[in-house]
Amino acid sequence: MLSDKKPCYCLEAIKQAVEEGRYFTTKKSLAWLRNHGLAPHVAVDMLMALNREQFWESRKPQGSNELCADVYRLDYEGAEISGCFYIKFVFDEEAESVILMSCKEWGYGW
Repeated sequence: MLSDKKPCYCLEAIKQAVEEGRYFTTKKSLAWLRNHGLAPHVAVDMLMALNREQFWESRKPQGSNELCADVYRLDYEGAEISGCFYIKFVFDEEAESVILMSCKEWGYGW
């Protein structure tokens, strides 16, 4: 079931920032990919493949100075991997950059 709520961020702005290299990861965000022998570019490919219909939810921050995170559920088929994936990111509007928080198989680790 997809969320009827709206994402915090404009997906087109996210894709533009990623395309322009204003994209960052954390060690944790790429851990699942690395543990499965996949290169970090797979996360970029997944982000660029997202569409609005795959939006799942926005996670509001616990603290007042944290960024809201958008979560997408993506059915992805690439050269290296295919399946259903969980993609979570924030967009730092001040720096106009995307920070990938999580990229893993849907349901993994829950």
